[in-house]
Amino acid sequence: MSAEQRRGAVRFSLGFNSKGEIVLHWTNEAGLRVWSILSGNRGKSPSRANRERMSNLRRWLHDARQGMEGDTPEAE
Repeated sequence: MSAEQRRGAVRFSLGFNSKGEIVLHWTNEAGLRVWSILSGNRGKSPSRANRERMSNLRRWLHDARQGMEGDTPEAE
């Protein structure tokens, strides 16, 4: 990400594609959306350990997004 920021990239985001791969998206200087696969499965199903990692990352992203929006966790 640091190298892309030095080249003028902005608005980074992480997500998952339909194959369960972690994908980093960003917008470059020209305003075009660019992406890079961070964890490639090469067409295979994700392992149990990788599914757990993806689930943890999803939760972390969700919590981070709520924190950025100023939301507070609901009382249980």
